[in-house]
Amino acid sequence: MHLRSAAIPLLFATLAARVGAQQVFVVAPSPGPGVFSTTIQPAVNAAVDGDIVLVKAGTYGGFNMFHKGITVSAEAGAAVSTTAIHVETPPAGTRLVLRGLTVVPSAGATTAAVTLNGCPGPVWIERCTLQGVGGAFKGSNGIGLHALNSPSVVVESSVVRGAQTFMVPTIAGASAIEAYNSKLYVHDCEIVGGDANPSPFGLASPGGAGISTYRSLLYVSGSTVHGGNGASVVAPGVNGGNGGPGLSMFGDSFALATTFTGGAGGAGGLGGSAGSPGLPVQIQAGTFTTLPGSARHFATESPVRELAVSNFSLTGAPGEIAAVIASPEPDLGFLFTPFSGPLLVSGTNALALQLAVLPPSGTATVPISIPSLGASSQGGIVFIQSFFFDSPLTTVSLGPVSALVVLDHQVPSVR
Repeated sequence: MHLRSAAIPLLFATLAARVGAQQVFVVAPSPGPGVFSTTIQPAVNAAVDGDIVLVKAGTYGGFNMFHKGITVSAEAGAAVSTTAIHVETPPAGTRLVLRGLTVVPSAGATTAAVTLNGCPGPVWIERCTLQGVGGAFKGSNGIGLHALNSPSVVVESSVVRGAQTFMVPTIAGASAIEAYNSKLYVHDCEIVGGDANPSPFGLASPGGAGISTYRSLLYVSGSTVHGGNGASVVAPGVNGGNGGPGLSMFGDSFALATTFTGGAGGAGGLGGSAGSPGLPVQIQAGTFTTLPGSARHFATESPVRELAVSNFSLTGAPGEIAAVIASPEPDLGFLFTPFSGPLLVSGTNALALQLAVLPPSGTATVPISIPSLGASSQGGIVFIQSFFFDSPLTTVSLGPVSALVVLDHQVPSVR
C-alpha cells in the first residue's frame, strides 16, 4: 500500500460521505449566536443517537446520559471541567465518545467521576482527566472510572485517579478504575489509586488499587499504573495501612510496555510497624500476560472543522511504516496478541491508509486535510486506529485509536 499524500483528502472525503448527517449542539458558559444551552444536560437531552455535543471552555455541572449513545467533546484547545457523568444503558448498536473533559465530582459526591452501566456498544474516553472524590462521609465512593457490564471501554491518553472510600471504620483509598463484568482497553494513560486517609477511629487504612477488575478482561499499553499509599497512624501500637496494588485482577490481563507499581505502606504509631507496600500486580484469579515489544503511540488534533487540517502524530520504531484504519464506526474489539493489541474499529466501510515511514526519531507528524462534510451534516466522527509494520511484513503492531470529530465550518469556534 503506497498512497501519495494527495490521495488523503480524497479518501477522507469518501469516508465523510459514509459517516452520515449528525447534529451538533453547542454548549457555552454564556448565551450567544449558535449556542444551544449554557449547561451540558439540556444538550444531552436534546441529542439523539450519533449526535455531537460540543462544549466550549468553562466549568459546568455534570450530566446523565440515559438510553442514548452520543459524543460529548470539548472544543479543540478548550479547558472544560464538569462534575460527575453517569451513563446508563445506551441502545444496542450505538457508541459513546467522551473527549477532552476534566471530570471531578462535587465535594460529598457518592458516585464515581464517570460511571458506565450496561453499555452494550463501544465507549471511547479520550484525552480526559477523571478524578474521584471521597472522604469520611457515608456513601463516599472515590472511584475515577467505574465500568459495569460494558463489553468495550476504551481509555486513551487520559489521567484517572482515585480518592477515598469510607468503609467504616476506615477511610481506604479507592481504585482509580474499577471494572466489573467488562472489557477494558487502555493506551497511554496515567492511572493512580487513591491514598488512604487516617481513620477517625485510629485504625490503619489501605491504599486503593490503580486498576481493579472483577470478571473482566484488561489490555493496557504504554501506561503507568500506581497503587495508592496506605495511611499513616499516630495511635500507639497500631501498624500503618498497607499500600494498594497497581493492579488487582480477577480475570485475564494483558500488558504491553506498562509499569505497575504498588503504593507505599503508611507509617505506624509508636511501637507499631509500617504498612506493607502494595504489590505491582495482585492476582485474585485469571492469567497475567506480559506482551513482548514496545508500545506505539498515536494522536489526532480534534475536533477539527471541515476544510481545515488535523495533524496526526504517530510514534513507533524508526523505519517502520505507520498507517491507519479509518472507519465510520468503532468495534467492540478483539485482542490479537500476535499483533500486540486489540482491533477496535469496524472493518465495514473502512479505509486503510499508509501515512509515513518513521524517521530516526521514531515520530512522524502528518497533516491531514479535512474535506467538506456536505450540506446535510453539521458534524461527524471518524474512528481511527493506528497500525505499524515493517516493509517485509514480518511484524505488524496494532496501536492506539482516536475519535476524530469533524465539524461543519459554520459551527461556532470560539473557545
